[in-house]
Amino acid sequence: MCFEILGVDILIDKKLKPWLIEFNYTPSFWTDSPLDLKIKKKLIIDTIRLLNVRAEARLEYEHQKGVTFWKNKMKKNQKKQLTQHEKYDKKEMLIKKA
Repeated sequence: MCFEILGVDILIDKKLKPWLIEFNYTPSFWTDSPLDLKIKKKLIIDTIRLLNVRAEARLEYEHQKGVTFWKNKMKKNQKKQLTQHEKYDKKEMLIKKA
């Protein structure tokens, strides 16, 4: 999951014509007023809603990460065991040949 919040500052003149003042790729979430807090809080809530972030999704992700970790660890252990068996088999073959 990846996302980015962009900030756009717009000025609206007397004729209701919008003017782009600035475009921020790292907008500040600092608040100066109750209205500012209300707007930014709603923006963050809506963003999280759009991303469909749920506590269960985090738990599912952590669980899957753990499952993948242990599967990979088991594969590595199996490879090590095979390597040890191969070494043992080679030693036995050398002993039988002697």
